[in-house]
Amino acid sequence: MKPMGFGGHTMKRNAFTLMEMLLALALLTAVAGAVMPNLLRWHTASLLNRSVDRVVLAVGRARAGAASRGVIHMVEYWPGTAEFRVSSDRRGPLLSLYGNALFQVPGERGIPVRTSPQDQHVVRFDVDGRTQNSVIRITDGRRSMVIRIDRLTGDTDTRVLE
Repeated sequence: MKPMGFGGHTMKRNAFTLMEMLLALALLTAVAGAVMPNLLRWHTASLLNRSVDRVVLAVGRARAGAASRGVIHMVEYWPGTAEFRVSSDRRGPLLSLYGNALFQVPGERGIPVRTSPQDQHVVRFDVDGRTQNSVIRITDGRRSMVIRIDRLTGDTDTRVLE
């Protein structure tokens, strides 16, 4: 049965009522409130993973550059910052990690503060592609990940620290 209008004529309904709109808005708000924390957690974890991937690629680029050009290459980074560089002469452009990710000294619980340029850490690749066993730790304040570099092969292994 159709609703009746003035004068007994039937009304055609072309819109939603205010109650229907408020109910839909309340349901949308409840769903967004339930989903948003998980979405933010996923996004933060994604930024840390992307930062680690970026450093792993930089390590591979330094190793390949050393082996192909016959010149020592290095990855330099500064704990307590998001800055790093891949170069053979320490003059390459500074690159950055994503989000809130920072380099951390392995084994340290807190994030160190950069006090001077001498605080840099270097992973150096010789012309045969070898390096020293190295560990690079990256944190976003909630989670930390470690990149281990094998001295003979230069292969990297990444691991999440709990």
